[in-house]
Amino acid sequence: MAGYFAATLVLGAALAPWLWQVARAVAAWSVEAGWERLPVVGSWIDSIQRADFTRVFNRAMLVAALVCLWPAARLLRIRRGQLGLERNPVRWRDVWIGFVVAAGVLLVMGWGYLQAGIFTWRKKVELGAVVQDSLMRAAGAGIMEELFFRGALLGLVMRVWPPRVALAFVTTIFAAVHFLQAPPALVIRDGIEAGTGFWLVGEILRVFADANFLLAECATLWAAGWILGEARLRTRSLWLPIGLHAGWIFGIGLYAGLTRAGKAVRRDEYLPWIGETLKSGLVPLAMLALTGLAVWAYGRWGRRHSGGPVG
Repeated sequence: MAGYFAATLVLGAALAPWLWQVARAVAAWSVEAGWERLPVVGSWIDSIQRADFTRVFNRAMLVAALVCLWPAARLLRIRRGQLGLERNPVRWRDVWIGFVVAAGVLLVMGWGYLQAGIFTWRKKVELGAVVQDSLMRAAGAGIMEELFFRGALLGLVMRVWPPRVALAFVTTIFAAVHFLQAPPALVIRDGIEAGTGFWLVGEILRVFADANFLLAECATLWAAGWILGEARLRTRSLWLPIGLHAGWIFGIGLYAGLTRAGKAVRRDEYLPWIGETLKSGLVPLAMLALTGLAVWAYGRWGRRHSGGPVG
């Protein structure tokens, strides 16, 4: 497992500059072909054109993790059907309940921030574009990350450790991987070279020296990962975790597109309690606890007569 994560880090850092060049070339070719006028494709092209290298780096790390997963599964002698997942007869209900609960709790908290003057509304916003972009990101992250972390990786680790021990390990990895992101103030759009990914890894690791940032981010990410894992174990499927994960991404993206943090927040005066996004701080951690309680209640009573696994 240690070799797997080391290989993922190296491959992701090496892959990021090439993925950057390919994405930019595809976007340019799509514009020349006139595809930017298409509803969904146009939004995707615009997202690529606005993205900086740090966002592509995050995607490269996920691609590397997926690529390295196959040899890891082979070394651990994992076969299909051994990941502890079952058919879910109420999968779409699980997705929508997870989505609404996760997004709803976050947005209610965000509304409280606005009422307190901690955040303010943006003056010029294209609501349709913000909603569409947030939904696309939610679907991508919710499906891909849950297939990897709670599907494949948790299934692999449960082959050698008890479920809750395996969940603690995977949740820690989940939080650590999300730390492999550039500082928010760092924007890179020019001078991308073959070694830029490795340089960015060094910049990212410097963030670990900021105790307030670690407390504000790590605790929330760890709690989110644990809730997603519990949802997976209790339902023995990925549909509820996908809904929860997508709901969080949608709520965070929608709020970021419609509001902006106040000056005090941008100066980190509210850390570790409140950060610049809905996922940063100990206040979001408390709201995650409410979401976790709702997931527990749904798994215990809401699915009892649904025909799906209760856990």
